[in-house]
Amino acid sequence: MPSETRACGIVVAPDGASMTVYLPVATSTELHAALETSKIVAVVVTRPSTHESIQFKGMLRSIRVAEASEQATVQAYHDRLVVELESIGLPRRISRRMSTWPAYAVECTVDAVFDQTPGSRAGQRLNEVGS
Repeated sequence: MPSETRACGIVVAPDGASMTVYLPVATSTELHAALETSKIVAVVVTRPSTHESIQFKGMLRSIRVAEASEQATVQAYHDRLVVELESIGLPRRISRRMSTWPAYAVECTVDAVFDQTPGSRAGQRLNEVGS
């Protein structure tokens, strides 16, 4: 059964073959359980101001509680999200309240990448992994 939550950070490996997605512990209990069961990962990253969206599909490698050394990465991602959401009218006082820490670090493969931007290219595969 599909499950979803808002991520609070993502880091794609330089070779594009794997990524770490950060999920707020406070809002990810159901998704954590679903990932442990299915091992299938689909992550959609969207820029709200343009609706440009990319979907990554892959398989779970591991889920762990993020380390203190990763908090700066999560905070930087959240800071960029706050600016992006403000550009479409969501006040900072609201977006700053989104839960981000503590977080789970979901490590997974990237087996395929797809365009999910609304329009004629939606669903089109963008690349082969590593290319």
